[in-house]
Amino acid sequence: MGVYEKGHMSASRFAFHDNFRIAGVPEPAQVHQGWFEDTVPQHLPDRIAFALLDGDIYTSTKHVLPHLYARMSPGAVCMFGVYYDHDVLPRPHTIPQYKSPGVKRATDEFFADKPEKVSVLYANEYSNGYFRKQ
Repeated sequence: MGVYEKGHMSASRFAFHDNFRIAGVPEPAQVHQGWFEDTVPQHLPDRIAFALLDGDIYTSTKHVLPHLYARMSPGAVCMFGVYYDHDVLPRPHTIPQYKSPGVKRATDEFFADKPEKVSVLYANEYSNGYFRKQ
């Protein structure tokens, strides 16, 4: 849908690690740099209790979600970055990059035959989505 331009999502590994340092948060135990298609599912843990899927676009979300879902324990929570649902929380003045329509489309397709449903979580200038695995 033309929301992002090529290179819009790029970030250096230094900037990634620096964000943790600035926030005073210990860095994650493992970081796997690369495209989702090259790192998922082989670098996912066997069991997952919490996940933040911040794929931003349809293809990334569509690729990761089935692998993530299969490894989530019952009661585990998954949050989607930049999940926008106009019907639940309309934000007409939000810039297009914070709406990422592909994330909602990929999750709607995936959950069409699942017992879980994605809920909207208000997050300042944009919104996120989440679900709890049954």
